[in-house]
Amino acid sequence: MYWRAGFGPSYRFLEKPDAVSLKTAVEGLFNDTKELTPLEAGTENYPTKMEVAKLTKEEKNKVRRQENQLLVDLNNNAVMHFAKDEGMLREKMAFFWMGHFACRVNDIRFAERLINTIRKHSLGKFGDLLEAVSKEPAMLQFLNVRRMRKEHPNENFARELMELFTLGRGNYSEKDVKEVARAFTGWGYQGMGRFTFFEKFHDTGSKTFLGETGNFDGDETLKIILKQKQCAHFITGKVYKFFVNDEPDEKMISSLAESFYASGYDIEKLMHKIFTADWFYDEKNIGVKIKSPIELIAGMIKNFDLKFNHPRSILFYERLLGQVIFQPPNVSGWPGGKNWIDNSTLMVRLMLAKRLLTGATIDTQPKEEYDVQLMEPGKMESKIDKRTYMENLRLLPEVNWAGFLNAASKINDGKISESLLSFFLQPDASKMHKGLLNQYDDVIDKTERIKKIVVHVLGLPEYQLC
Repeated sequence: MYWRAGFGPSYRFLEKPDAVSLKTAVEGLFNDTKELTPLEAGTENYPTKMEVAKLTKEEKNKVRRQENQLLVDLNNNAVMHFAKDEGMLREKMAFFWMGHFACRVNDIRFAERLINTIRKHSLGKFGDLLEAVSKEPAMLQFLNVRRMRKEHPNENFARELMELFTLGRGNYSEKDVKEVARAFTGWGYQGMGRFTFFEKFHDTGSKTFLGETGNFDGDETLKIILKQKQCAHFITGKVYKFFVNDEPDEKMISSLAESFYASGYDIEKLMHKIFTADWFYDEKNIGVKIKSPIELIAGMIKNFDLKFNHPRSILFYERLLGQVIFQPPNVSGWPGGKNWIDNSTLMVRLMLAKRLLTGATIDTQPKEEYDVQLMEPGKMESKIDKRTYMENLRLLPEVNWAGFLNAASKINDGKISESLLSFFLQPDASKMHKGLLNQYDDVIDKTERIKKIVVHVLGLPEYQLC
């Protein structure tokens, strides 16, 4: 439950694994989402586009490098928030919605606004989230909506809105796309990203889509889409695949969708219904999800209090594994499931714990498209051997074992292997590997034995599952 509703359990459960009942744990997750601290990227003194336009070429390059670093900082800040115990359900929901409303963002202010808007509405009403994200400058820019004029309505946003964000492919017509595009003419933003409706650019003619006719604007269009029960079914289906099982149970999804629609698209009620349902904990739903790269990284940060001193360390591992928060592969988001595992990432995944916790070398590099962005600002053009560059950076974190070891050291000596297996792996996998850890019985120092077992268990294929 903690892996699905967050980024894994805290090591505090090692000491007393049954101290909290499931019901209490679930209620705690929801009660802990009320306080929201915005993620900040340090953009207070960042120049506006008008100010940048007046700079020299050298000054513009300096600003560009600064923005790149601020984006890296925001990425790091988000991952470190994911790794916290506090508000983990809200952060996991925000992580889900970042994939649902997939948007490549290169403007630091827009990125900062987008993730905070999503975090704010992540457990609220889907209609509020949909409207807020649709008006974010990051989305308006990404899907070419800014100042869309009635003479040339752009269909990008209209199509993705229905196909990927609300209804799903096959549940609208090409005519619907054209009419919705007309409804959104006039939408845009000014200055630092303030949403603006440019009335003179709006198509005031009659529009007909999804069975309704009228002089609709963008806000009215979103309301019409939300009237469709298919919208509730589509969203529920994506939630089910992300949080429950990659193999959809259509009967269960339909039942959840009916409740979701009747609640006025209340996301919190939908998630509460899922996490308190007996079927959520059925054997068929346990250990069937492959952890995404972000989940894998955040889970390790959480339990071993990893501190990455080089600002691009987290980004390096994200790219190595194939998932960067503000850089989804396309508007469809990350495909997930078995797509996380391929020839280039499997060995990295199995070696990740050994690399992060012991400093072992991973004999691989990020894909070519990312390499240049790993270079330090002053070295963008230099021909540096990638392996040397990686080793010189020493992209390793400081590992603070204290909290984990304090909890684990209280385990009875004869139950260390069993307890660590049951903490890190799902039940069936835990039983399967019980005898495998006997090889560490001769390690006299308890602390060293715990560390060796941890690194071994986190390198097992079953640790990739949740």
